[in-house]
Amino acid sequence: MTDAPSPQLAFYRRNRDQILSRNRERYAENIEENRRVAREKAKEAYLKESPPVEKQCLLCDKPFLTRLKGQRKYCSDKCTERARNILGYGLSVEDYRTLIGDGRCFICRRKIKKWHIDHNHKTLETRGVLCQRCNVWVVAGVEGNVETALRLVEYLEHPPARGLNGDPKMVRETFHRERPLGTGGWQQQRAA
Repeated sequence: MTDAPSPQLAFYRRNRDQILSRNRERYAENIEENRRVAREKAKEAYLKESPPVEKQCLLCDKPFLTRLKGQRKYCSDKCTERARNILGYGLSVEDYRTLIGDGRCFICRRKIKKWHIDHNHKTLETRGVLCQRCNVWVVAGVEGNVETALRLVEYLEHPPARGLNGDPKMVRETFHRERPLGTGGWQQQRAA
């Protein structure tokens, strides 16, 4: 007795190349969807076998639940990105927390929630953490130059206009309302 192939197998053998080609085309058309489905299936299988574990965020100290065994260190993508940024400046999370200290900017002493890591753009040395205003306007404004910073202090303590004729020069109270910058103020009138 000979074993004859089933009609389906015989059809497959005759049309194998066409069938495989059509399957490749269908897969290529839906490649993103197929990958998404595969990821979801893998995630479901993982979640079934691993119980949630409570951890504490290394950056903000908030407790969070995770199923990732020892891999996740931060409570959110925001903390993860912030930590990546901190590490990029050569600081550890502990160094960063030490620099923040009492939560006040080192220069202006305002209470700050969002910190900016200050660094020297020439030497790439990390100097510390400041509020955005001090980092962008004060430190960057003097370009990290100590002599310029000392001249700024001298200028603020002893303004040059104060020494003209011995009288302090005062801005009229209505001056800014009369001539706001950018709307026909002194800059545009002086150019005319």
